[in-house]
Amino acid sequence: MQANIGDGGTRWAAHEASTGQAPEIPQIEAGAYLLDALRDLGFASIVGMGALVSVSWAEIAGYMQATAGISDGWEARLVRRMSGAYIEWMKRGENPLCKPPREP
Repeated sequence: MQANIGDGGTRWAAHEASTGQAPEIPQIEAGAYLLDALRDLGFASIVGMGALVSVSWAEIAGYMQATAGISDGWEARLVRRMSGAYIEWMKRGENPLCKPPREP
């Protein structure tokens, strides 16, 4: 499940409309391959009645074996934590008063 960025009904679009520019996105200089792995796996898995859960260990293990994109245990743990953080911020983002993660 991907965030609906830029579809006209999102905070992204609201920010662009109010400021005339796209939100600032941080540039990833190191570890971009971990984000690539998370994108390849999918940011989250959908279970049951549409609930989001972190990418499973089995999915990560399969990815590691099939692609060699990540190979160490710490990388697998970090990708799973990144998946959990994605879900957490998706849930927080349901609140229209939620501040973006980069705001103090």
